[in-house]
Formats: sequence, C-alpha cells, structure tokens
Amino acid sequence: MRIGNQIIIICVAGLATVFCSSGCKKSETVSSEAPKYAIDKKYDRGPMTVHVMIAKDRIDITESMRVRLEAIADEGISVTLPALNNALGENEFNIASSRRHDDKLVDNKKVLHRQDYELDPLVPGEFTIKEMTFQFESPEGQEEDPVSSAERVHELVTEPIEIEVLSSLQPGTADMTLSPIKPVSGIAKVKNNVLWWFFGVLLGICGILLLVMFFAKKKQKAAIRYYKSAHELAYERLWALEDAKLIESGQIKEYYERVSYLLRWYIEHRFNLKAPEQTTEEFLVAAGGSNELDPEQTGYLQSFLQQCDYVKFAGYAPDAGEAEKILSSAKEFIDGSSAVERRVDVTEMRKMSSDTLQPVGGG
Repeated sequence: MRIGNQIIIICVAGLATVFCSSGCKKSETVSSEAPKYAIDKKYDRGPMTVHVMIAKDRIDITESMRVRLEAIADEGISVTLPALNNALGENEFNIASSRRHDDKLVDNKKVLHRQDYELDPLVPGEFTIKEMTFQFESPEGQEEDPVSSAERVHELVTEPIEIEVLSSLQPGTADMTLSPIKPVSGIAKVKNNVLWWFFGVLLGICGILLLVMFFAKKKQKAAIRYYKSAHELAYERLWALEDAKLIESGQIKEYYERVSYLLRWYIEHRFNLKAPEQTTEEFLVAAGGSNELDPEQTGYLQSFLQQCDYVKFAGYAPDAGEAEKILSSAKEFIDGSSAVERRVDVTEMRKMSSDTLQPVGGG
C-alpha cells in the first residue's frame, strides 16, 4: 500500500475521532484487562506454582464472588486441581457456576491449568475457605531411582482464607426493612444534535474498518494451539467407550470396532504410523518395516487386530468376559508404550467428542 493511501486512512480515523467526540459525550471506558483479584495467594513446590485468587475479601450478601484456582507446571507434569466445594463450610456458599479451562502452553514450556468458580453467599457473617490440596505427578523415569506411581505423586496444601459477607440491612436494624434505594447517578447525557451524532458514528465505523483492513495484512495474531499426549487422548476414548456401555446393551460388534479404532489412533499419534487409514494387513506390513515398534509390540498388535477383525468381519460373537479382556489388553499396551510419547496438536479436534468419531479403514 502506498504512503498516500496510508495518510488517507490515518486522516479518516482522525476525523472519526473528532466527530464522535463532538457528537456524543464520552461514556465509561470498558477495560480489556483481565479481572482484578483482591486476594492472590501464591505457593511453590518443586516444578509447580499455585495461585488461589479471590475477587474480594469482603462482599455484600447480594453480590457474587469470583474464585480462580491456577497451577503452572512443567510440560509433562500431571496436575490435579482441588474441588472447591470441599473447602466451603456447610450452608455458607452456593457454587453458582464453575468452568474448567483447557490446559494451554505458556512461556518456558510451562502448562497452565485453570478452574474458575462463581459463589453466591447464603448468609452474612465471617467465613473461612479451608486449605486446599493441589497434586502433581512427575513423569515416570525422571527420578534417579525407580519409584512406584504413588511415590511420584506430590501434594501442595494452601492456607485457609478469611472472607466476610455483609448484610444488606443497615447496622442496628432489627427488622427486615431494606436500606433506602440510592439514586442513580452518572447517566451520560447525549446532546440533541442527532445529525452530528449520526455522521460521527458513521465515519467512526468507516475509519475502524479501514484500519482493520490495513493492519490485518501487517500483523496477524498467532492462534493459541492446544496439545495433549497420545496417552491422554487414548484414555479419553477409553473412558468414552466404557461410558457408552455397549457390552451391557449387546452391541458387541460396535464395541470391538471402537476398541480397534481407538488403538489404531493411538498408534498413529504415538508411533507416527498411519494405522486408521490402513487395513490390518497393510498396517502389519508397514509396522514390520518400521523402527518405531519392536517385534514384541508388532506381534501383540497382530493378535489384537486379528481378534477384532474376527468379530467385525467373520461373525464371531465373543462373550462379555472376552470383550472386557480385549479392552484391558489395549490399556496395558497403551500404559506400556507411553513413557516417551510425543505430544499431539488437538486444536482442531478439541471440540469433537471422542465417542462421535467413526472408524476409518478396515480389514
């Protein structure tokens, strides 16, 4: 874009600002910054840093209170956030809403884990949010000496936090008479010059659109990417399959199709082999020529996929015990091969429920 065009755009934006300021009275500015927290308790232990944040330490009983729990840990560390309801006293607060944010990578290969709550006080008084326990589990193999899974789990316990809930009644009021309603103030007064107001808004919109078009070509915001391990994705599909209760409803064939499908996807994500798009025979040929799988793993997969194919294509009808055994076998394979797994970009698939995915390929 030429310099002359850039000057025109800047002039249009300046005119829009002048017209808007002369046609309308400036109203309250809405800040785009993150919400402020009056309480921000920080705790550190090993590779994890914890924040317990509360919007206010004193609220009116008619207000809601925001609470945020955050844990920042090294990539590969498994983190478990505490349940806030366990830290609340009985009949003190009601959890109006809660939101578990997606884990995301931040600076220095750290992963941010975040949970937001909105609490409604039930009665006035002074209350204590009890101590909470954050857990993190270090990956297998990081310790100098081999340890069990339970020994890799560590805890970080926070301190109690005092909160005061104020009554809506004025001090000394014995009955339930409400306080006088305060008069509304600060209402913006719009000038009567409608024509100037109209042109100001119109030029402002045009200026903003031109600036957006210009700077969109100069700078693009990098999209946030979300990552999970192949092990985590596989277990999400395993849990979805167990919740579907296909064995109890007699859908054995569909059960085997989904068991085969989730293990094929795990192999692609973990070993970079295109298992979902290949038949069993094609995959076994590719696996035999790959350095990613050792002979024992290849032999297991051959037996596993052939059992699934017998049910899907040969009409074999296993009983419930065999069906549960095939799922346990898949879990053992995933657990046994997850030590050096690579991470998977799940940005596009994160909105898709794993139990809605359909098998690709067959044979």
